[in-house]
Amino acid sequence: MERDHADSDFTVVGVSYSGSEAVIRLAGELDLAGAPVLHACLLNAAASGADTIEVGFGRVTYIDSSGLGILVSAHKRLQSTGGSLVISQPTERVMRVFTISGLSSYLNIRR
Repeated sequence: MERDHADSDFTVVGVSYSGSEAVIRLAGELDLAGAPVLHACLLNAAASGADTIEVGFGRVTYIDSSGLGILVSAHKRLQSTGGSLVISQPTERVMRVFTISGLSSYLNIRR
Protein backbone atom coordinates (compact mmCIF):
# COMPACT_ATOMS: atom_id res chain seq x y z
CA MET A 1 0.00 0.00 0.00
CA GLU A 2 1.45 3.33 -0.98
CA ARG A 3 -0.22 6.70 -0.55
CA ASP A 4 1.15 10.09 -1.43
CA HIS A 5 -0.13 13.51 -0.49
CA ALA A 6 0.05 15.79 -3.52
CA ASP A 7 1.52 18.81 -1.69
CA SER A 8 4.04 16.95 0.41
CA ASP A 9 7.15 14.85 0.24
CA PHE A 10 5.45 12.43 2.64
CA THR A 11 4.48 8.84 1.99
CA VAL A 12 2.83 6.05 3.91
CA VAL A 13 5.08 3.24 2.72
CA GLY A 14 2.90 0.51 4.13
CA VAL A 15 0.37 -0.56 6.73
CA SER A 16 0.23 -4.08 8.12
CA TYR A 17 -1.85 -5.79 10.76
CA SER A 18 -1.21 -8.73 13.06
CA GLY A 19 -3.94 -9.45 15.58
CA SER A 20 -4.56 -6.31 17.59
CA GLU A 21 -1.35 -4.64 16.39
CA ALA A 22 -0.88 -2.34 13.41
CA VAL A 23 2.39 -1.15 11.90
CA ILE A 24 2.47 2.01 9.80
CA ARG A 25 5.74 2.74 7.93
CA LEU A 26 6.41 6.33 6.85
CA ALA A 27 8.90 8.15 4.63
CA GLY A 28 9.66 11.75 3.79
CA GLU A 29 8.72 15.00 5.51
CA LEU A 30 5.89 14.88 8.04
CA ASP A 31 4.63 18.45 7.97
CA LEU A 32 1.35 20.35 7.75
CA ALA A 33 0.61 18.88 4.31
CA GLY A 34 1.32 15.28 5.33
CA ALA A 35 -0.17 15.31 8.83
CA PRO A 36 -3.77 14.63 7.69
CA VAL A 37 -2.58 11.51 5.86
CA LEU A 38 -0.97 10.14 9.03
CA HIS A 39 -4.04 11.14 11.06
CA ALA A 40 -6.30 9.17 8.71
CA CYS A 41 -3.99 6.12 8.86
CA LEU A 42 -3.98 6.19 12.66
CA LEU A 43 -7.77 6.50 12.80
CA ASN A 44 -8.17 3.63 10.32
CA ALA A 45 -5.81 1.43 12.34
CA ALA A 46 -7.71 2.14 15.56
CA ALA A 47 -11.07 1.59 13.84
CA SER A 48 -9.82 -1.80 12.59
CA GLY A 49 -9.38 -2.87 16.21
CA ALA A 50 -5.66 -2.23 16.67
CA ASP A 51 -4.89 -1.33 20.26
CA THR A 52 -1.14 -1.14 19.69
CA ILE A 53 0.00 0.99 16.77
CA GLU A 54 3.65 1.17 15.79
CA VAL A 55 4.68 4.06 13.56
CA GLY A 56 7.97 3.44 11.78
CA PHE A 57 10.00 6.62 11.39
CA GLY A 58 13.14 5.06 9.88
CA ARG A 59 12.72 6.96 6.61
CA VAL A 60 11.19 10.18 7.94
CA THR A 61 13.57 13.08 7.36
CA TYR A 62 11.59 15.89 8.99
CA ILE A 63 8.71 16.46 11.41
CA ASP A 64 7.06 19.73 12.41
CA SER A 65 4.56 20.71 15.10
CA SER A 66 1.58 19.47 13.10
CA GLY A 67 3.11 15.98 12.92
CA LEU A 68 3.94 16.12 16.62
CA GLY A 69 0.36 17.13 17.40
CA ILE A 70 -1.03 14.14 15.49
CA LEU A 71 1.27 11.79 17.43
CA VAL A 72 0.37 13.30 20.82
CA SER A 73 -3.34 13.09 20.00
CA ALA A 74 -3.05 9.44 18.93
CA HIS A 75 -0.97 8.62 22.01
CA LYS A 76 -3.61 10.12 24.32
CA ARG A 77 -6.48 8.43 22.49
CA LEU A 78 -4.86 4.98 22.55
CA GLN A 79 -3.69 5.35 26.15
CA SER A 80 -7.22 6.27 27.28
CA THR A 81 -8.48 2.91 25.98
CA GLY A 82 -5.59 0.83 27.31
CA GLY A 83 -3.68 0.80 24.04
CA SER A 84 -0.34 2.23 23.07
CA LEU A 85 1.39 4.16 20.34
CA VAL A 86 4.99 3.18 19.61
CA ILE A 87 7.35 5.35 17.57
CA SER A 88 10.07 3.13 16.11
CA GLN A 89 13.45 3.86 14.57
CA PRO A 90 13.34 7.65 14.40
CA THR A 91 16.21 9.22 12.48
CA GLU A 92 18.64 11.37 14.46
CA ARG A 93 17.10 14.54 13.03
CA VAL A 94 13.58 13.49 14.05
CA MET A 95 14.78 12.27 17.45
CA ARG A 96 16.32 15.69 18.04
CA VAL A 97 12.88 17.28 17.49
CA PHE A 98 11.29 14.81 19.93
CA THR A 99 13.97 15.68 22.49
CA ILE A 100 13.80 19.46 22.04
CA SER A 101 10.00 19.40 22.25
CA GLY A 102 10.09 17.33 25.44
CA LEU A 103 8.18 14.49 23.78
CA SER A 104 11.04 12.00 23.99
CA SER A 105 10.09 11.34 27.61
CA TYR A 106 6.34 11.40 26.92
CA LEU A 107 5.99 9.20 23.84
CA ASN A 108 6.97 5.53 23.69
CA ILE A 109 10.00 5.65 21.39
CA ARG A 110 12.02 2.60 20.35
CA ARG A 111 15.34 3.52 18.80
